Amino acid sequence: MFLLFETIRISERKALQLSFHQQRMDKSYLNHYHQKNPFDLIAIFSSIYIHYQHDIKCKLSYNDTFFHLDYQIYFPKKINHFIVKELYDVAYSHKYLDRNQIAHDFSDTEFIYTKNALVTDTSFSNIVFLRNKMWFTPKIPLLEGTMRTFLLENKSIHEADISIKNLHEFTHFALINAMLPLEKSNLYPIEMITFE
Repeated sequence: MFLLFETIRISERKALQLSFHQQRMDKSYLNHYHQKNPFDLIAIFSSIYIHYQHDIKCKLSYNDTFFHLDYQIYFPKKINHFIVKELYDVAYSHKYLDRNQIAHDFSDTEFIYTKNALVTDTSFSNIVFLRNKMWFTPKIPLLEGTMRTFLLENKSIHEADISIKNLHEFTHFALINAMLPLEKSNLYPIEMITFE
């Protein structure tokens, strides 16, 4: 039984941002199993040949002893509605396979989760907001995504407290994760966000 996982983007037959995934995986492994992570992502992916030239979504599930890889061609989720939903007593600080607390069954609707009226994440991504040509992301997300970490380190986005009261200060927003770099993400007008 696997407890944790990483979603890794493979583009043009190359696994991307492995150092960021390794860093998060090492932290999660140490937190749960109290020892050094034995899985080396560079070694794992250097021995794998991907036959497709499309973007591939690789799901690496793991526990203290074993890991398993699943691959599928990636198709971005089409979203027509965004609804703000307050979370109570929910923690998702590590990338757990059990996502029942934040997952949902609506195909074209996505929740933007808040805690104490502060925006955190969506059910499958971090979120960034546009104001005066600058991108901002919630200071305290549910999960520190690898794309979020990469963009913060490159100063492409900046952390801020974003509350439901100041959403009107932003013009647009976008979703980011390992499969969705900012330059490939859809740009949504802030007016698309509604409330429960």
